Amino acid sequence: HVAYCLGGLALVIAKSVLLFSILKYIGAAYLFYIGFQALHSQGFSEAGVITPNAPPVMSDRAALRSGFITNLFNPKATLFFLALFTQILNPDGTLLHRSIYGFTCVIMTFLWFSVVATILTTPRIKAQFLRFSKWIDRICGAALIALGIRLAVTKL
Repeated sequence: HVAYCLGGLALVIAKSVLLFSILKYIGAAYLFYIGFQALHSQGFSEAGVITPNAPPVMSDRAALRSGFITNLFNPKATLFFLALFTQILNPDGTLLHRSIYGFTCVIMTFLWFSVVATILTTPRIKAQFLRFSKWIDRICGAALIALGIRLAVTKL
């Protein structure tokens, strides 16, 4: 997602300010949407969480393949990165700068999901997370709405 969003967005900026603006507003609308969804979240319950001691439903390889394909065709990830990069991408930016943005996103995403998977499988932390998940969602929702507003009002 990072690579084609950065490459495609750079091309769009270079060729059409109008198309870039349309993408920017679509990204802002998407951030509003997921922000409002998070504001109305009821949080997670124990019933919806997989436990570490449960028998595996599929092999590690099948899970990796399924996750990769699901993410590859996930329009939300594309919209998220388009919304993010329309805020930070400079039309005069070099390939090196875009590569640094992309590499940073890849590393941060990998680290984030690794930490989340490790920490949230700890029984005590998982219980606390489930207890406060509604409020965590609401705080994140407010942040996403604020990001969407900033994106919508940012000039190219």
